[in-house]
Amino acid sequence: MYARTDLEPQPRVGLRAQDVEAALATHSLPKTPFINKLYQSIEKDGEIEELFGLDYARLSVCLLGAVKELTNRITLLESIIQ
Repeated sequence: MYARTDLEPQPRVGLRAQDVEAALATHSLPKTPFINKLYQSIEKDGEIEELFGLDYARLSVCLLGAVKELTNRITLLESIIQ
């Protein structure tokens, strides 16, 4: 759960683009086409805040591939144990 900083702060369910970006970097994967910059806003203290969004449709397809890989790995490990 997270709260957006550009809207009324209310709890939302989903992934934070910054967390996904860090995970992609850890695995040497590109952040595009999954993460898109929505816009920039200038805060009261003069700092520029970039707001990002996730393309859940594209991200879901990649996650399905990861689930397939993990399922195959589990199957292999289970066959070794038996």
